[in-house]
Amino acid sequence: MKINIKKVQELAREYGCINEITAKNPNKLFIKAVLQRKVLDLVCEFSNEFVKFRDGNYKLESDIDSKAKELLNLIKLFSTTRAGTDGVIDASIVKIRQQVYGILGNRGFNNI
Repeated sequence: MKINIKKVQELAREYGCINEITAKNPNKLFIKAVLQRKVLDLVCEFSNEFVKFRDGNYKLESDIDSKAKELLNLIKLFSTTRAGTDGVIDASIVKIRQQVYGILGNRGFNNI
């Protein structure tokens, strides 16, 4: 499979990554991670568009995702506006994201 290094570089910059990718040093693990992120973003975008046409129990996944993002943004705001330093806040952001998307991965979009 031929990899378009220029497009991968553009995508990496779009996500704020500073890793250097060249044709001589393609760093396939990094490319894989960037492409997985893009796929996940597209799936989330498409699912959000899909649920706009549904209501009730059909949009629970979208509501859960929306509330999780809201909670994560509040935690980030809390960490920057309150005095103190610790690793708990950073770890909590990762854990919340893992748990929410784990739940959605296991049960999301199953038969209702």
